[in-house]
Amino acid sequence: MLERKQRLVSITSHVATSRIGPNPSWQRFRKYTFDYEDRPTFARHVLTQVRQFGRVDAAEFMPTRFSYSEAETGWHSSLNALPAIVLAITGPTSPDPMCTGAGTANRPIAS
Repeated sequence: MLERKQRLVSITSHVATSRIGPNPSWQRFRKYTFDYEDRPTFARHVLTQVRQFGRVDAAEFMPTRFSYSEAETGWHSSLNALPAIVLAITGPTSPDPMCTGAGTANRPIAS
């Protein structure tokens, strides 16, 4: 079974507050955190919320929320069946799927 054990938890962006010297000083500009919901389908998770913060965590903006429809799992019966293709291999090459009958490898059937 495939399992995804790693998730992106947050992203933090910084801006330079001074450009003097080879080592500028940096200040946090935004922080984004990501919330997930585990789903039983193929051991995966879906993103449910992105939260955005300003220069400090106390300055939270309105979160963006996501919702998803439930996936149907399992097999369903169908009244349709795959069409049967009759092939005749009459030589070293494989026949074209549109050809059938003896001696018609790689040639269309005349109608």
